[in-house]
Parts: sequence; C-alpha cells; structure tokens
Amino acid sequence: MKWWLKFGCFLTGFSYKVLENCSEVSKKAVKKYTSALLIIMVVWGFIGYMFSNRYIGLTEEYAIFGAVIMIFMIVQIERQIILTIGKNKFAYWFRSVLAIIMAVLGSLIVDQMLFKVDIKLQEPIYLADKVDETVLRKEKSVNNQIAQIDSNLLTLDRELQNLNNRYQLQPMVPNTETTRTRVNIKTAEGRDSIAINGIPVMTWVTTGINNRPVVNPIVNEINVKNAQRTDNINRIKELNDEKRKIRKKVEEEIKPGFLMELKIMWDLLKDDMFIAFIYLLWLIFFLCIELFVLVSKSNDGETDYEVIVKHNMEMILYDLKKYKQSILDGTHKLDSDKIDEK
Repeated sequence: MKWWLKFGCFLTGFSYKVLENCSEVSKKAVKKYTSALLIIMVVWGFIGYMFSNRYIGLTEEYAIFGAVIMIFMIVQIERQIILTIGKNKFAYWFRSVLAIIMAVLGSLIVDQMLFKVDIKLQEPIYLADKVDETVLRKEKSVNNQIAQIDSNLLTLDRELQNLNNRYQLQPMVPNTETTRTRVNIKTAEGRDSIAINGIPVMTWVTTGINNRPVVNPIVNEINVKNAQRTDNINRIKELNDEKRKIRKKVEEEIKPGFLMELKIMWDLLKDDMFIAFIYLLWLIFFLCIELFVLVSKSNDGETDYEVIVKHNMEMILYDLKKYKQSILDGTHKLDSDKIDEK
C-alpha cells in the first residue's frame, strides 16, 4: 500500500524517498503516526466546524473552511513532536501543557453541545442579569438628570406650599380707586380763567373715591410655579420613556454567546455532580487523544529512518568542515558540486 505510505509521509512530514529504503519498523511507525493524526483530525475538525457555525456565526460552507483551518493547525502542532529527532524533553513538556489546554477547550465545547438544552433553560436568567447590568450603566446619566429634577420639584413644592398658605390667609387685598376730572379754574368773579395765549387754565379735581377689594397678586406667582412644576413632571416622563428605550435596545443587542454559555456551563458543573462527571470523562478522552502521538513517540526507540537522517546530517557537516579546512590550508579542494549532491 504505497499510496497509504505516501499519504502518511504527506501528513507527518517524513521523506518518502528516504523511508522507501528503510526497514518495516520505520514504515509501521509512520503508519501508526498517520492513524493517530487521522483520529485527532476528525475530532478537531468536528469541533472546529461546530464552533465556527454556532459561536462565530458562519454559514455551513464557511464553517467547513473553519474546520479545515483547525485540522491544519493540529497537524502542524503534532509534527513538532513527530519530526523531532531523538529525545527533546522541553518539546515533550511543552506539548503536554498544550495538550491539557486543548483538552480543556475541546471538552468544554463538546459539553456545551451535549448540554445545550440545560444551557438554554438557564440562558434567560443570565441574559436578564446581563441586561440589568448594562442598562444600569447606560442609565446612569439619565438617572442623574431625574434626581436633579426631583430635587427641583421638592423645592418648588415647598415654595408652592408657602405661597398657598399666604394666599389662604389673604385671598383678597384692599384696593382704592380714585376718579378725577379736569375743570376750568374760576376767577374771583366766577368766570373761567384764560391764559395770556388764550388757552383756558385747567386743573385736576378728585370727583370720587371707591374702595373695592381685588384678588391677591400672589396668585400670579403660584401660577408661574405650577407651570414650572408641570414642565419638570413632563421632563421626568420623557426621561422615563428614554430609559425604557434604552432597556429595549439593550435587550435587542445582547445575545447569548460563547462566554455566557461557558459561565452557565461552569455553574452547571459546580451544582450537578453528574454533569461534572460527564465533563471529566470528555476531558480525559480529549487529553488521551492529544497525548496519543506524544506517548507513541516517547515510547518508540530510534528507528533506522532517524539513524539515516542523522547520518546524512553528520556526513554533510563533515564534508563542510573538511571543505572549510581545505580553504584555510590550501592543501585540498573539494568540489562544491559534490557537496550539493550530498
């Protein structure tokens, strides 16, 4: 099955030309790594598709593209271990830490799909809390204006009370009206006085006095204060309408997302031991899958493929060292074409 071996070399990064001349042990190792990679690719392809479609909001076609990207990343990560020649403890530890992180994330995403019905039941509570928190922050300015208007209304009410009390004590106030008319000034002989220019001399004479009470002018102040009070009440109504619009807009904007479902999932894990047990099983499953290649690689001995690769490297380094020395002492000239061939 050369095609399978070639496919395995394509996935793992092995050189098929070198592997073709190696023993069956090296070929079986490549096949083993290929099988492990395929398992990991299927699992993370599914996770990448579901995550892209559900949480990022991509269509099915673009979600497939997201799954392909996830598979590509996983293959490149696993190659860091597969293509390591010899034992690299730092690479193994680093891959182990990365495996734990990826296992936690993968198990969380899968559990959110498994318990989506339970999560849906809890979403309204979390959405209401999130809406209240956001609305409270956005309504702060409006509430400050309402508080200021309420303070003004209290002041107006006190002033109106004082004015009404004064009006009740004296609703009417005295008012004296005097009527006057102009008459000619008489001379001693009883004739009308005439000025030098011929114009009669006139004067104002009071003809009557009328005492008639009128409404206390304080009522005008009361009307002005009442008008101000009405304006303030109308302004409060407008601000309350604005608050309702803010809440409605926030309710339309806030939608359940990945982080909210993570919080709900965390609460479910804390409150329900059965759900926590299921999550633990998935976590162990993903951790085992993530460590599949690492464990296989660490338990395998050195294959002839690795020996050949290291031998080729040593030969090239030897030829380069020899070539450099020949340039320094001028005793030997190595054809650079031969170095390239090697």
